[in-house]
Amino acid sequence: MLRINAEADVIAFDGHSDYGRALMVFHDKYARSLTKRSTVLILGDARNNYHQAHAEVLADIHYRAKAVYWLNPSPRTTGTAVTRLSRSTRRTAIG
Repeated sequence: MLRINAEADVIAFDGHSDYGRALMVFHDKYARSLTKRSTVLILGDARNNYHQAHAEVLADIHYRAKAVYWLNPSPRTTGTAVTRLSRSTRRTAIG
């Protein structure tokens, strides 16, 4: 778990998770390597904590890859603004 926290680049400078930033970092490092044979697996609650969601980045990852799966342990009833990324990705990027 410590290695994931240290290397995944999910935590923002304010100490809260920022999946929009994490997706941008992933995209910058690996987007060119994604093909229609690639499957992207995201593990996390999709809480963006009022940071920019960057759903367009996830949409591009989805466009490049065969499939994108987001495993979210949180119930869908969370319903706060911090889950904006999870709502927008269900609607736009992950099909």
